[in-house]
Formats: sequence, structure tokens, C-alpha cells
Amino acid sequence: MFTYQKKCTIAVLESLQKIRILAKKLKDIGFPMNQVYLLEPREKDGLAVILDDLSIPQSCIQFYIESLLKGDGLLTIYATQDEINLAKLALEDKEIDNWQVYDYLRT
Repeated sequence: MFTYQKKCTIAVLESLQKIRILAKKLKDIGFPMNQVYLLEPREKDGLAVILDDLSIPQSCIQFYIESLLKGDGLLTIYATQDEINLAKLALEDKEIDNWQVYDYLRT
């Protein structure tokens, strides 16, 4: 049986320039950009609520908030596992500090 289970992946990047480069790379391969979210350091307010809505474990949310506080950016993709695999393949030569995939548990 086919399952269309959505997942959320978050990549931590050390600069806004890197975030924009990765987003452009995804756009260039035809990735659905309505599933890609770029969180910049100035967008830390409300991040805990956003990440909780994406089913990110509470134990990980603080790590992402701290990453934003130190100036890192987050590239977040909400997609199927196949789409995430495509994105990872397209971005594998880029310097990504941390890349995690979470099951989206909301119905």
C-alpha cells in the first residue's frame, strides 16, 4: 500500500548566503518551493511554535532556537521522504552543518 507520509527536515547553515544558495539550487531542480521554508536569524520569535506545529521534538526545538540566536539560519523542508531524498541528493555537495529528518505526526 502506498503511503504519502509527510516529513519535516531541517538543515542548519552558518550564513544567509548559504541558505539562499541552497534555496536557489532546489528551485533550479524543480523542487516545489511552497514546501521550502527559510528561517533567518532575525526570525527567532515564534520559532518554537512553528517547530512544534511541524512535530519537531521539544528536545530539539531548543537546539534550533540556539542556532538562530548565534546567527545560523535554518532551511526547512516539509515533504515526502522521496522528495527529501531528492533535495538531499541535490544539496549533498553543499556544506550543511546539521541535517535532521522528523516524522510529521499531525493528522
